[in-house]
Amino acid sequence: MTSSVRDNVIYLSVALAMAGALAGYCFYHAGAGDIPPLPRSLLWGFFSTLVAVGLLLESFWKKRKQLRFWIGCLAVSAVDVAFCWLVFAVAPNIPLLVLSSLWAVCVAASLELMRLVLAKETRSVRK
Repeated sequence: MTSSVRDNVIYLSVALAMAGALAGYCFYHAGAGDIPPLPRSLLWGFFSTLVAVGLLLESFWKKRKQLRFWIGCLAVSAVDVAFCWLVFAVAPNIPLLVLSSLWAVCVAASLELMRLVLAKETRSVRK
């Protein structure tokens, strides 16, 4: 698979996940008779986590057969969700520009940490 096709498949997967989750939310609440407005914290947390994981998948796709890659993706997702929860618990009306800047720093740190973790070669033990 060429790089551009792989990237497009990743982007399409992320977009379908986003659309599916939004549709699921709407169908769930439509069954109850009302569709409440989506809270800003929920939208930001959902979209930012998908983008962070999408960036990881795109950057380190060649390492996908390593268990460390998938553990790292789960860890970055957990950190991103915790970050969003903490920010909106402490300052629910935080300006979007400030939130985006903080999030960009966290994602850059996560990508660099993944780069360091995945750069280590695994040693095979010979008996």
